[in-house]
Amino acid sequence: ISACEKGGEWQHAVHLLSVLPSSSMQLDVISYNSAISACGKGKHWEEALKLFNDLCLCLQANIISYSSVITACEKGHQWEKASYLFGKLREAGLEDNVVSFSATIS
Repeated sequence: ISACEKGGEWQHAVHLLSVLPSSSMQLDVISYNSAISACGKGKHWEEALKLFNDLCLCLQANIISYSSVITACEKGHQWEKASYLFGKLREAGLEDNVVSFSATIS
């Protein structure tokens, strides 16, 4: 999934994320983060947000998760969603970083 993200293949990253649970491999936060980032790079903020919500249902999102989805929303000109997620990041007890802060104020 990380290779798909680096190659700009967001569709393949999302597909792999959907088929991995049926294999012997389990999804982890790194898999989700890579797919969220791939969607953001592909300017598909809606898909990034969906994946982030899926992640939050089964695993604990980390600062990279939040930064990736906030960046995806910023690239999609969804500043209200980015601002909301920035608030949720702090509610989750995570400390913001340069990436999450910069994407929120962009």
